[in-house]
Amino acid sequence: MRGLLIFFLLTLLFSPTTIQASPDVDFPQEGYSYGGKVRSGPSMNYKQVGSLFEGDRILILNGTGAMMNGYEWFKIRYRNGRVGYQWGGIMCSQNPYPTIFRVCNGPTLQ
Repeated sequence: MRGLLIFFLLTLLFSPTTIQASPDVDFPQEGYSYGGKVRSGPSMNYKQVGSLFEGDRILILNGTGAMMNGYEWFKIRYRNGRVGYQWGGIMCSQNPYPTIFRVCNGPTLQ
């Protein structure tokens, strides 16, 4: 029994950690896109409904919980009030958020 407990504790200790999608308490917040496709839903399986250029202003409405390569898909509002979904790996946000690529430095993207 003790061996099983040690095994379990070691497994927890040395298991790779995954980033979990965070609750939506930080939204909405301003951000900018690094460009790319806007989708009708939170994955690449959804059709493209728009596209953004690098430096386009977005309003990040909420996270979806759908993850891809360590970044979350977010519901956004962009150009003229359109709504769609963009991957957090190609955007920056006003405040730090674990599943968004980085914090924005104004409209200048670095």
